[in-house]
Amino acid sequence: MPERMAKSSRSISTLSSKSEAIQTSSTVLTLTQVLNYFAAWLPKPGNYPRIVRPYLVYCLTNKYSIDRFSLSLFAAGLPANRISPLRKFLLFYQIQGMPRLVVDPRQLLQRFQRPMN
Repeated sequence: MPERMAKSSRSISTLSSKSEAIQTSSTVLTLTQVLNYFAAWLPKPGNYPRIVRPYLVYCLTNKYSIDRFSLSLFAAGLPANRISPLRKFLLFYQIQGMPRLVVDPRQLLQRFQRPMN
């Protein structure tokens, strides 16, 4: 099990210039990887990764970016206790530089190996 990051490493640093405000990462992560990193980042992950997974699948399926706009579409009608973990994930995702997400290779294989009826 990965060690939890110190609380000080999770704080948001201030931006030194306007050009740093919109930096994105060139990293590519699978859905499972980003959820594992999110769980490690949280002091007490609880069921947050489980709540976030359907949102990420929704974004990947519909080819939406992971941002407040897609969150508002997904979260319409959800109770506040389901929206709060999603907002926390958006904060984590922005701190990580918004890496590109892809479907897990295992899920992709299962999708193509299903028998045709």
